[in-house]
Amino acid sequence: VTGSASILLVDDEEMLTEVNGSILETLGYSVTTCNNGAEALRVFSAEPDAIDLVITDMTMPGMTGLDLAAEIKKIKPSAPVLLCTGFNEQLTKEKAEETGIFDIIMKPFTSIELGQAIKKGLKNG
Repeated sequence: VTGSASILLVDDEEMLTEVNGSILETLGYSVTTCNNGAEALRVFSAEPDAIDLVITDMTMPGMTGLDLAAEIKKIKPSAPVLLCTGFNEQLTKEKAEETGIFDIIMKPFTSIELGQAIKKGLKNG
């Protein structure tokens, strides 16, 4: 499962953005990483058409993944957003879909799971 899209990867744990960013680059994607929602929103706002898909962690200080998804959707309603979480939080698929999130993957995930979720988002986006 490889691709050539541009992905914005957001996680407050720097090690995870580095590791997952490397995995995505190995799969052929162009990756921009951010370590908080506000930074990600600035990057996305600057060039919304340059980003094909956003992958965000759910639990981050300052701005959750849901909040970030909602803000991104205000800028570019068609932007696919994939939510990653390590917790089975009070987040239903319905709530995620209301916010415009196309899928939720649980951490830890494999590169195959990540690649499949990205393909799904790019196909629908």
